[in-house]
Amino acid sequence: MSGDQKYKEEEEGPLQIVAYMFAGLAMMLNIRLSYSAAPFALLRFKLPENLFSVFVRTTSSSLELWCLFTMLLVNIIDTGSKLLFKHGVIKPPAGTADGVPNDTDNNKSKSLKLLTIIYPSIVTMWTYSYEILKHGEHNDRILRFGTSQAWDAYDTIRNTSVTFNANLNAGSGGTGFESNGSITITVTKGGDKFTELGNASPNVEIKLSTAGSSIKKCDKDGGQPQDFTNGTVSTLDKDTKLYIQATGSISKPSGAGEVTIKAILTVTSSGQSLGNTGLSLRGDPSKDPSSDGLTGTITPTGNSKVTIQDGGNIDLTNDALKALKLLTKNAVTLTKDSFASKATIKVTGYDFKSLTVPTSQNLQIYISGGTIKMYNEKGQLEELKTNTGLKAGTKLSLNATGQITEPPANNAHVNLAGTIVVTNKEQQQMGSSLTFNVGPNRSGVTGTLTLKDETGPPKHVKITSSNLTISKEAYTTIQMASDTTSSSFTIGSVTNIKYPNTNPNTTIPNITTVILETVTKENTPTNRTP
Repeated sequence: MSGDQKYKEEEEGPLQIVAYMFAGLAMMLNIRLSYSAAPFALLRFKLPENLFSVFVRTTSSSLELWCLFTMLLVNIIDTGSKLLFKHGVIKPPAGTADGVPNDTDNNKSKSLKLLTIIYPSIVTMWTYSYEILKHGEHNDRILRFGTSQAWDAYDTIRNTSVTFNANLNAGSGGTGFESNGSITITVTKGGDKFTELGNASPNVEIKLSTAGSSIKKCDKDGGQPQDFTNGTVSTLDKDTKLYIQATGSISKPSGAGEVTIKAILTVTSSGQSLGNTGLSLRGDPSKDPSSDGLTGTITPTGNSKVTIQDGGNIDLTNDALKALKLLTKNAVTLTKDSFASKATIKVTGYDFKSLTVPTSQNLQIYISGGTIKMYNEKGQLEELKTNTGLKAGTKLSLNATGQITEPPANNAHVNLAGTIVVTNKEQQQMGSSLTFNVGPNRSGVTGTLTLKDETGPPKHVKITSSNLTISKEAYTTIQMASDTTSSSFTIGSVTNIKYPNTNPNTTIPNITTVILETVTKENTPTNRTP
């Protein structure tokens, strides 16, 4: 612009209003993209996918709602005030040169905007923040614009895939083909037979299927992956990229889950072909310690396009097996009406490896007595009653004694010790009883804890005549678990967390906010880093 048409900073024309709107939308979009991309960035550096979302999710909704309502209020108030001035509903104060209220006037513009925009925005933001904090980050009634709603704790796992560094090379007598890169195993179905993944034969075997499989290549110059044209005899230059896709199932233990396999490999040999004999898959612990224990065989086939023959396999032991176990889950619930919780309970005092449960029977434990107590973060006992309101995340300590009533075991006495973690969104009471449910393979554990108040001191909840029943199928699964010993087994076994206990000689298995893997030592909790 030139002359008298120069733009004045204080002018608010249509273009500037539109610019403000787009600036606000751009800010919201930037926030949205940041939240969406964060899990992928974390996975790139082999960090837990939900590390960012757990931290941010409780504030993302309130932040974005604050932006949305602020923009809405700004536009409504700004447009409305202009219309009021324009049509004479509000008269500009006398003594102004351009119709703008003086700073000394009680109805000055800045005060009007402060009262009608800033204050309502603050109220809106903290009102929604309060609701999120009150009801938990997974409150369905809170509108969300950021990360997708998902359960991060207690009964599901966000992570469904694990990636390893690996080498894929021709075996002895093969073509001399060599490559290295990464392979990703994604659990698409099942994966909940948690205890079976650490059975007496400590490895998991994945059988590969030709259905839906493919091997494609991409020249080192880049471009989209292309199908082979001459099949497995095609020679491959060094630095050629290979893209492998396959489906399979966990065959050991049987029926434990279905998986998909994706691998991106860089050819390190020169002028060699894939061949139609088995290629040896090996983890590369020098680059990725978690790949220790990854082995397998992939056999290419095809005269034009290349696929994978049936019968290929991937085995996981040691650290690779531990990484796969991060994707699985096992939980036992204790519920009553609106009260919900997850528990891990260790039963000791009998040779469970040798205890045989007949087909027509279950493992039944009569619980003669016990206690449920609550500790604070300093390890001090707090008062607990059956009508105490408990919120999500509250941890309770369970200790009880009982005897095996079925199958006949001479009424052998056992001890039960564990941790209960409350999962209900709003404060709820335990009441006079809690019901067992779920268990290995997502079923198989039933029973009831009968509760009453104990005067203490301090006041706590007393367990009276109760029962715990584990089905034949669930007990068979438990017997194969790596943490089942000649004197103990665990249901709902998960990684331990630091839990306050006034008696340093007593070990209480605990539950963590992200279910990871079993307790493998009988007496001492093992703290693991995923």
